[in-house]
Parts: sequence; structure tokens; C-alpha cells
Amino acid sequence: MPFPTLARLTGTVCAALTLALFAAPGLLLTIFGIEAGAEATFVARRTAMLFSGYAVLAFSLATVTDIGARRAFAMAIMVSMTGLALLGLAEFIRGFAGPGIFVAVVTEVFFAVTYGLYLRRPNQN
Repeated sequence: MPFPTLARLTGTVCAALTLALFAAPGLLLTIFGIEAGAEATFVARRTAMLFSGYAVLAFSLATVTDIGARRAFAMAIMVSMTGLALLGLAEFIRGFAGPGIFVAVVTEVFFAVTYGLYLRRPNQN
């Protein structure tokens, strides 16, 4: 997948997560099988702001041609998505998150693998 397309897709998903986590944190928490208490809602809204930063970066970098900037962003997204996927699996295994966590895990694995494949390409467009 070309970097501009991948970056725009990343930005779109991150923007959607920003809106969902900020406006309706209980919805995603319920999907993940987590009680939407005050503490979880607080953390979800703060997480929304992190995803807003990823969205801005992704949309901003979609048109950048500098390979170094693209690689840095790709590595950052690959590392964070790999970590989130592993954490999601661990929380499911320990019984904290329900099967709905796999919606997130599959998405995170997709982005981790796709950015990893981008980084392996000799001609990174």
C-alpha cells in the first residue's frame, strides 16, 4: 500500500477513535467488555487526545516526500500498534477484556504488519 494511502487510512482511524473515545467512551469500553466506570472513562478520554495527535501526524505526513520522516512515523506506528495488540491479547488472556478486544487487536495487527511491510520495501513511496 502506498504511504500516502496508508497515512490517510491511519489518520482516519485515529480521528474516528478520537471522536469515539472522547464523545462516547462507554461505547468502546462496553465493546471491550470493560466496565465504563469513572476511572475507565477518564483514561479513555485522555487516550482520545493521544489518538488525535496520531491523526494530525498521519494526515500531515501523507503528502510529505521525505523518506526519513515517513520511516520515523512508520516505525512509531508499528511499535505502538504492536504494543497495543500484545497488550490487548494479554488483557484478554488474563480475563480483564472480553472478546470484543479482538476488534482492536485485528486493527492493530493490520497497521503493525502494513507499516512493517512498508519499512521493508527498498523503494519506499
